[in-house]
Amino acid sequence: MPRVKQTARKFKPVQKSTSTDAMKNKATGLKPGGVKKARRFKPGTVALREIRRQQKLTTNIIPRAPFSRLVREIAQNASPVGMSIRFKADAIQALRVAAEAHIINVFEKTQKAAIHRDSVTIRPKDMRLALDLGGIMSGAEFNEMLKNMSASAPSNDSNKENVDPQTSESAAESAE
Repeated sequence: MPRVKQTARKFKPVQKSTSTDAMKNKATGLKPGGVKKARRFKPGTVALREIRRQQKLTTNIIPRAPFSRLVREIAQNASPVGMSIRFKADAIQALRVAAEAHIINVFEKTQKAAIHRDSVTIRPKDMRLALDLGGIMSGAEFNEMLKNMSASAPSNDSNKENVDPQTSESAAESAE
């Protein structure tokens, strides 16, 4: 094969922009239109960052005002008609902490159930299994327990104390 002489290519020098706007755009990552390109993370990176941030927090996740309204609404529905129930702030705070601990416990058991079936995604059936096996009451069981408690509770229609008749008779005899 004969050797062929290569033709020279035309060389175009790249002109460097010395304008300050171009330098600023290059330094800040702005496109020529002035819009900054959003940083794109791999799937799951942001979720893991949020999980780590939430695990570091020591504050409650459940907002105070909506939880307080929910507690008052449930108490109003469970109380007799016309009776108003008042709560101390510490009582609602204790309920809030207990509710959050319960929710965390349910999700931990749900995660274990998902891992047991070789999955990292939790599903409703995992939560049902966690509620059934974990000794945690489901919503229907809890409502049934509340109905039983309210039915067995003594009614206090008057301000008088409930006195056992046998105890009052024995106290009267010992006084003589």
